[in-house]
Amino acid sequence: MSQFALTDEQKEFAKKVLDLARKVLAPMSYDIDKKGLYPWDIIRKFSKFGLMGIAVPKEYGGMGRNLFDVCLAVEQVAGVDVSAAMWVGVNIGGLLPLLNGGNAEQKSQYLPKIAAGEYITGVAFTEPEAGSDLHSLRTSAVRRSDHYVINGRKCFISNAGIAKVYSLLARTGKGKEGITGFILDADTPGLSVGKMERKMGVRGSHTGDLILEDCRIPFEKRLGNDGEGAGLAMGMLTFTRPLIGAQAVGLARGVFEYTLKYARENKARLSPYFENVKYRLADMAIRIEGARQLVYQTAFLADSGHSNAGKFSSMAKCFATDVAMDVCIEAVSVFGPRGYTSDFSVERFMRDAKILQIYEGTNQIQRVTIAKALLGR
Repeated sequence: MSQFALTDEQKEFAKKVLDLARKVLAPMSYDIDKKGLYPWDIIRKFSKFGLMGIAVPKEYGGMGRNLFDVCLAVEQVAGVDVSAAMWVGVNIGGLLPLLNGGNAEQKSQYLPKIAAGEYITGVAFTEPEAGSDLHSLRTSAVRRSDHYVINGRKCFISNAGIAKVYSLLARTGKGKEGITGFILDADTPGLSVGKMERKMGVRGSHTGDLILEDCRIPFEKRLGNDGEGAGLAMGMLTFTRPLIGAQAVGLARGVFEYTLKYARENKARLSPYFENVKYRLADMAIRIEGARQLVYQTAFLADSGHSNAGKFSSMAKCFATDVAMDVCIEAVSVFGPRGYTSDFSVERFMRDAKILQIYEGTNQIQRVTIAKALLGR
């Protein structure tokens, strides 16, 4: 199996993203978390740099970066603020079904606007009865001559009320073969935003319900053919699960660097148990590097079209997000009572870390997927 190695250009790219994140996010992260902000001025700066269109092909005005480079960028942002990393990650997730299943006209209509930051995207897959299991999806799409009439409810939708366009899955038939993908414009009559979630963490990433009541979606907004929606979803997840792993690596790295700095500056205060702190830091560093290697090896395999990319995507997501949570718990312990207060960022990172183990398929689901791949069933 071929191994990855960062080129000088990739190292410079990662540094530029990190510099941008530190410059625009660090002064705002406290307010983003406490007030649940989605700061459009930062989104515009991200767009100008190219982050909001990082995965959009160059012919449509994007950066045309592959998964490996996208993971590099997202890791840098997550090391400063995980909500902001989700702004980038969710936008990529929302455009992937269009990129993979859209026709030339659809791509020409939407991708340049996404690349420019004019359109923020969302993924309208999850439902009250259908989270990680798409087979339980109930939102219906009934064909009526030149359009579909869609009814249903989507929940826990990132960028709800923010996105200008969503990638939607709805049921046009029975079973896995009865799931179809659509482009859902935010101004579609019959579409409304329902309850917005009050979350423990990543509060700068808005999450809520989408209600579809007799939404008329023109035939030309269908992605691919009837029944191809599940394939579009799996193609997206193969890309986005390593991306979540990169978010986790970035978060864990940010927490580790913050904790390392604290330990160095407070050695006298920590002196009664500094040997224990040293070993904790060493274990944190080991696990973070292991997670990083798995995430980037997975991205390398996915970019190469390797047959095991799907299995590795689940492994990377599962392992890296578990590492991030464990590193946060260890960091809070190093800080002691101070780590449990909002005066120090470790408590925010710990709250943010939990969602990484849950969304885009819980880590329990990832283990099921990995087991099936190993057992050939």
